[in-house]
Amino acid sequence: MAAKQRFALFLESAGPGDAAAQAVRRHGAVAVAAARAEFSGRILIGVSTRAEIVALIGEPDTSAGSAIAYALATRPDYRYVFDFDDATGKLTRAGYHRVGASPPPPAPPDGRRDHGRFLAELAALGATEREVRLWLGDPDEEFGWWPISNWVYAAGLVIEFRHGVVEGRPRESSKSAR
Repeated sequence: MAAKQRFALFLESAGPGDAAAQAVRRHGAVAVAAARAEFSGRILIGVSTRAEIVALIGEPDTSAGSAIAYALATRPDYRYVFDFDDATGKLTRAGYHRVGASPPPPAPPDGRRDHGRFLAELAALGATEREVRLWLGDPDEEFGWWPISNWVYAAGLVIEFRHGVVEGRPRESSKSAR
């Protein structure tokens, strides 16, 4: 298995929840353990450089400005993109970006009771962080631990991303409605 395929398996099996468990069931515990051993702790925001990532995964499929991208068979309609700071050359962000045009956004939620519908539609679209930021603007708060990121918007709307794509179930913020 090529490094890029092992990296895709690492991404699939990273983090909590059913997505990671499915990767183990699909590919086997030995293959997942090997991918985790190869990539865990080796790609770090604020530390890793382009050269280090290329040495780990191989030559990128595309490169533009301060970003490199890999086409991974596990998500053919996306590219896994690594963005680097122009000044330091260090990794600033990594996650999936959609290939091609973004779909139209779902209608914004009409209050808290509509959050579930809105989140389900974002997940059905496979909306990316880039798209959600374009549609809703910057979140009031961002938190999480790789590969999960949560963005909090007004009225307690919490959008969960896994590797930069909405996949999570609806959650409510502990913050009061705004």
